[in-house]
Amino acid sequence: MNKTVELVRLWGEYETGHPTDGIVQFCRFLLLKEKQQKGKLTFAKSAMPDQPASVLAKMLGRLGRLLNNYAGIALRQCGLSSFEEFFYLNDIAANDHPKKTEVIYANFNELSSGLLILDRLIKAGLIGEKSDNQDKRSKRLIITKTGIAVLHQCYTKLNEINSTIFDGMPEDDMLLCIQLLSPTESRISNKWIQNKRKSLGFMG
Repeated sequence: MNKTVELVRLWGEYETGHPTDGIVQFCRFLLLKEKQQKGKLTFAKSAMPDQPASVLAKMLGRLGRLLNNYAGIALRQCGLSSFEEFFYLNDIAANDHPKKTEVIYANFNELSSGLLILDRLIKAGLIGEKSDNQDKRSKRLIITKTGIAVLHQCYTKLNEINSTIFDGMPEDDMLLCIQLLSPTESRISNKWIQNKRKSLGFMG
């Protein structure tokens, strides 16, 4: 097949699935596809699923657990007891006095377990509460100076871990992964928040 015709065909297929992407993203996709064809995927001492979606889900799950394990050790050195406490602290710092429920549901927790996490952060002096001017029954969350200091310690530790985990992976490959996974993460996150009390039937 003529190379120009083949390129147009590949672009047409890619554009159908990624209508908002440009040439740069398309080229990254082709490079990734070539790398996949050259090497066979394997999981250390673990079965390999036979469906691409299952392989991707398992890979993300394994990386997530490994990241949690390493990060848990580092975060305990910073005074936190879990990765979730870091997520909460980070969200409170990044948003303008969020409500408790906003922080809890944004991190995919149930209300009861989320309140326990917030209570630990309050008792540790990392966050505080302030009155909600629009709703006197509600409280807004603020990060304290101590919380900010701990958060920056966590950033330093986690940056070191990320550098170790993704050592040898080109930045362009990371950007491609971000580009490809971002729409799925956003779609499923929004569905989870909207349907947190429903069964998995909403995914159909």
